[in-house]
Parts: sequence; structure tokens; C-alpha cells
Amino acid sequence: MMTKTHSLDMQAYTKPRRDAIESELESVLSKWENDKRVPMILSESMRYSLMSPGKRMRALLCLAACETVLYIKNGAHSESQDYDLNNFNQFNKTVFEQVKALACSIEMIHAMSLIHDDLPCLDNDDMRRGKATNHVVFGEAMALLAGDALILRAVENIIEGTPESVSKDAVLEVIKELSIAAGAPGMVGGQVFDLLKDEDVKRIHDEKTGALIAFSLWSGARFAMKDGVSVATKEQLDALREFGLVLGLAFQIADDLLDINGSAEVIGKTPGKDVASDKVTWVSIFGEDGARKKLSQLQEQGEALLTDHNLNFAPLPVLFELLRFAITRSH
Repeated sequence: MMTKTHSLDMQAYTKPRRDAIESELESVLSKWENDKRVPMILSESMRYSLMSPGKRMRALLCLAACETVLYIKNGAHSESQDYDLNNFNQFNKTVFEQVKALACSIEMIHAMSLIHDDLPCLDNDDMRRGKATNHVVFGEAMALLAGDALILRAVENIIEGTPESVSKDAVLEVIKELSIAAGAPGMVGGQVFDLLKDEDVKRIHDEKTGALIAFSLWSGARFAMKDGVSVATKEQLDALREFGLVLGLAFQIADDLLDINGSAEVIGKTPGKDVASDKVTWVSIFGEDGARKKLSQLQEQGEALLTDHNLNFAPLPVLFELLRFAITRSH
């Protein structure tokens, strides 16, 4: 049964959630910085990239997936129900408590990937999010070590910061899946294929970009608990993982187009790098028209996944809106 559709003010939805994520990241960093065993310069390097202005899209996806399956489980997925939109759009601190450590750890892994990607031995970029990249400020060795530290801090943070209301089985499963998404079968492997200029551009994007986005959605739903029991069905979890790969591919194709058509002031990094380094991208293989056609197909595919697998929560269509943002974004 199709639900009634409602508009969603994405700015009103994302701002309190992004603010909460930023606040929690600051709290975690401050605690670490009081640890006298950690060299101050290492803490500064980690902070520089982790707290650099960003969209926090992966953390928002994690929270959005958790909210969506919880609201559906609580009986809000009914066409006849009279929805109070303010109730659903309002920031739910109880839900946030379930996934805040996880969401922040995802941002730590993402920050690590940006630090490492920008190193001279890989993408060799000197600008990220409108600022000098980590290795430009702190040197290559410190940037490498800051990325390494963020990986391990991310795991520590999930273990230490996840509330007892989330089952230990879920925590162990999420840590295992994070290791896969960030490791050789995921982001690291994707970077290798990118480095080798493998012509299977979908595999590069699925692993280098899509793996962490898919994990963000899957893990947020996996941590959705009611009375200590996971509420997401296997069908929902599988669909969210697949939706994440669609979203990740869309995000990366849009990024490929921005590399050609964007400016440093708008996109926050050096444009034209992909062409200059002869990187394999969707645009380099299929052209701009082919890239835009694929984006249209991905939007249809992503929306169908959400609708067909009981994830079309009309009062809070944030997953639909984030897919649209990934495809139409200008930065």
C-alpha cells in the first residue's frame, strides 16, 4: 500500500541532527585530547580533518535509517493515519542516543579516507573542504598517522560509546561490517583499483565510495532497538545496503561531473584533478551525457528500492531527499 506523500524541509531536518553530531564529535575529541599518552601534534592533526566543515552525510544517513525503521515499526506506516509532521521532523534525542557513537565513528573513518586520499602517493591534492589538506599543514608522515589513529579510535568509540540498550550481538556485527567496508573488500580495495586505473569504474565507486555509505545505512538500521531487540527486518537491512550502493554511485558520478564543471570555491577542492591525472571516472568512460543518464537511472532505482521494501516512510522521506541531493548537488 502506498503512503501519502509529504514535503520535507531538509534544512529543518538536517540542522539539529548535524549540530548534535558536531557536538558529540567535539565531546569525543576533547576527551581524547585530555589523554596525556597521545602526542599533542597527533591530536591536532586528527582534529583538523575530523572537524573540518563537511556535510556529515554518512552520519546523517546512519541516523535517518535508524529513525525510518523505528517509526515504521511503531506503526506509523499507514495510509489512513493522520500524521503530525512536526512530530516526525522533530529531532528525537532518544533515537540519537542509540546511534550517536556509531555515526561519529563513521565520520572518523570518512575523515581518515580523505586524509589518505589526498596524500601525494595517492590523489595528491592540496585542498579539501576549502582548506589546505592535512599533509600540507602537518606533513605527510603526521597525516598518515592521524588517519591510522582515526581508524582505531572509530572502533574504540563504538565499543565505548554505544549504550547498553543496543545488543552486544549488534555491536559485534557492526564492528565486523565496518572492518569489511573500510578494509580490503571495501574502501582500501577501491583505492587500489583506482590507483591501478582499473576500467571497471562501477567497482571502483562501489568499493571506494559506496561501501561506507552502504554501511552507514545498514548499521544505523541494525542499531535501531526497541526494548533491547533489533527492529529492522533482514529485508530492510539488505535493501538499505543495496540502496547505499546506489546512493554511493550517484554521489560519486555527481562528484565526477563537479570535477569538470565545478569551481574550487564551490566544491572546496581542486577541480580538474581527475582529468589532469588521467583517472578512470564515469565521465571519462561514458562522457557527460552518459553520466547524467546514469544519474537519472540511479534515482529511479533508489526510489524503487525504498518503495518496494517497506522503507517508503512518507512523513519523513529523508532517504528519498538525500538521494535527490546526491544527484543534484552543486558542492
